[in-house]
This record gives sequence, structure tokens and C-alpha cells, in this order.
Amino acid sequence: MHGVTAQVATAARALNLSVIGWNVDASDAGDSDPEAVARRAVDRARPGSIILMHEGGPATITALPAILRGPAAHGYALVTVPELFGSRGLEPGRVYDAGIVDSGQGSEP
Repeated sequence: MHGVTAQVATAARALNLSVIGWNVDASDAGDSDPEAVARRAVDRARPGSIILMHEGGPATITALPAILRGPAAHGYALVTVPELFGSRGLEPGRVYDAGIVDSGQGSEP
């Protein structure tokens, strides 16, 4: 998953940590078109998605307001990783690329 090796997962488990990845890439690192960046992030998001963005992308900051509004327009709420996983918690050493959605429609990491 996104360059996470078994060695990294083992080290995380030994440190009682989980590895958080993503399942939506806004592909913003080299794109200078904020509308395209926002469209990719919003269109690819599903319940439980974790969206990867880069603070140094040329269009990231300009695209951010549309990205923050987009999920709400689709009925989603933006939450922190702890809120995404809630009382289920995170298993040390496990690699997560999306939240587990109660409806069964999300990605089971």
C-alpha cells in the first residue's frame, strides 16, 4: 500500500503504532490547475476516504476551499483520523488507507 513495506508495518507494531495512508490522491504535487485538483479530490472521495494532498503543490492552497466544500455537498463530513475510526480504534502495525464505514460500503483495510 503506497510504499508501506512489511518492515515498516512490523516496526509500527513494535512501537504500538498504526500506519495511516490514503485511498484518494488529489494528484496536486505537480498540477497548477486548482479546479482539476479539486475535481479529482472530490470526485474520487467516498465514505471513509482519506485524501492525500501536498502543502507545496502549486495549486493546492487555491484548490483547498473547493475541496473542503465538496464533500459536504455530497453529504460527507470532514473528520480527523481518530474521529474516522472512532471507538473501533486502530490496530498496531496495521496499514489503513480508508476508514471502515458502518454501512459496509467503505474500504476494509
